[in-house]
Amino acid sequence: MKNQKIVTGFLMLIITAVSLTTASYAWFSNNAVVTLAGLDVNVTAADGIQVSTDASTWKASLAIADITDNAYTGNTNQVPSILAPVSTIGSQATGTFAMFDGTIVEGSTSTLTAAAAAAEADGSTGNYVAFDLFIKSAIAQNIYLDTDSGIDATGTSVGLEYATRMAFFNQGTDATSTPATARALELGTSATQTFFEPNALTHTTYALANGATDGVKEPYYGVKAIGTGLSLDPAAEALDTTHFSAMTTITPDTDTTPYEKIAGNVVFQVSAGITKVRVYIWMEGQDIDCENSVSLGTGVTVNIKFGKQP
Repeated sequence: MKNQKIVTGFLMLIITAVSLTTASYAWFSNNAVVTLAGLDVNVTAADGIQVSTDASTWKASLAIADITDNAYTGNTNQVPSILAPVSTIGSQATGTFAMFDGTIVEGSTSTLTAAAAAAEADGSTGNYVAFDLFIKSAIAQNIYLDTDSGIDATGTSVGLEYATRMAFFNQGTDATSTPATARALELGTSATQTFFEPNALTHTTYALANGATDGVKEPYYGVKAIGTGLSLDPAAEALDTTHFSAMTTITPDTDTTPYEKIAGNVVFQVSAGITKVRVYIWMEGQDIDCENSVSLGTGVTVNIKFGKQP
């Protein structure tokens, strides 16, 4: 965007180890167990916007210790040492996402087991990253992702980065800039949810051989409810609207259409005051690229850079 002022925030997630068991394709379509271990998180801010993990102490930069150790009392900042595949269509009722885990008996049935939003807790448990980020602004403005935002392999790419994504869940703004009020913000289903999958147009070699097309954003059936005895046939998943939801059926406030890695994407809006945004980073187990060949990768780096329109 013309005269856009770039880099008001920066988050880096480094994931350095991978392990994989079984030999199959796509998490709930067949049974891939992908895990990523080890991470580092840093958040920085330029002039005009300040960041915080407690809505009280404002800094130009935040380290992982701010997210895990220096956040407000009662926070649910979850930064595990291991990431494992989960699936979600976003928040369905609360101020957090409903994330689901699962187990599969290969060639038979699958069971969806809730890793529910209520299970998110301060510490290193869980299979995905989730934390509260507070942004202080003197004016109302759109916040964008700039072209440096993305998910990249730390070594030779085999597609590990293709199934990893992030989301920004805007809980609203406290115009009075009162810390306690900002911390309590929770808009539920009226909150703005933006999913960002920077590598949506690129796929693994295995995925390409099984129906994916480079340059195409492949839809997937995000998990929305627990269940047992589910079919492993993707065609059956499309018909099982009780437990799965296709991207095209998700309502606008939980839109999972992947964002391309371009400037000008509005990820959320802030008003004057303190805005609370819950940030999620996870591997989508229903992504067509969440399959065994990615186990050969050495890790990924996740960069989130916010830009703003002056």
